[in-house]
Amino acid sequence: MKNSNSNKPTPGQTPSPKELIQEIATLLDANKAEEITLINLEPVMQYESWFLIVSALSSAHLRKLSDEIYHMMKRQGELPGRTPNAADIESGWVILDYGNIMIHFFLPEKRSFYRLEQLWAKGEVTHWKEEA
Repeated sequence: MKNSNSNKPTPGQTPSPKELIQEIATLLDANKAEEITLINLEPVMQYESWFLIVSALSSAHLRKLSDEIYHMMKRQGELPGRTPNAADIESGWVILDYGNIMIHFFLPEKRSFYRLEQLWAKGEVTHWKEEA
């Protein structure tokens, strides 16, 4: 997916879910997240809804990635339905649920086991690769 500054909202304007998901993916990419996958679920759900699935290199990286997004969204006045805790990090799967955007942070073995991309393959799947 191409990251375009032309899609950025003007100051004071609330970003659309698509703009926000791109902003989140950009931040995750900058923090060395791996295999960033965006899934537009609108074709399946009949309303705008997104999954963002990423892999972390370690439990510490998993915590860092989820903390970065949690704080970015908090600055925008958004809080997830549930705040992740140490047990989530230990499990290898952290979820931040913002209603129409759900972010799944995985350790690679958990991501391979749960295969969310396959479960939601009827959505529009895009593999994020920021252009240099």
